[in-house]
Amino acid sequence: MPKPARGCVHPTDRFMYYMHDEFAAFRLRLIGDLSQGSTAELDEARQTASSIFNGRPLIVDLTGIDSVDNAGRELIAKWHGLGAQLVVTTPESQPRIQSMTNMPIVLLEKKRPSKWLRLRALFAPAATFLMLLMLMLMERV
Repeated sequence: MPKPARGCVHPTDRFMYYMHDEFAAFRLRLIGDLSQGSTAELDEARQTASSIFNGRPLIVDLTGIDSVDNAGRELIAKWHGLGAQLVVTTPESQPRIQSMTNMPIVLLEKKRPSKWLRLRALFAPAATFLMLLMLMLMERV
């Protein structure tokens, strides 16, 4: 569920963020214009959520960012200094976001399931089918 930033100075400010409490990391996905009107609440949300990180890394997905002002750059730099990993999920957004933030941005590619996992998923239905086939053949004998 998107969380619109409260406290935006101008009604034209466009900014939302998602917070994802995942098994391996805590992830923030930022969307829109990261500006002074949204940075205070966003940093407060991150600080509050940090109590449940339990040693997991903070991953900040900047793919959906349209613009960043000085306050946004300062916040991103602060989080990077605290150990946050700044990522994007598309190759074309990496240079765009890097030029806006002046920070190193990691391209986080989505992992494809291994062929072994796909084969293993087919094994149970195939084994069930073979067992039923054997039972049907044994009844005919």
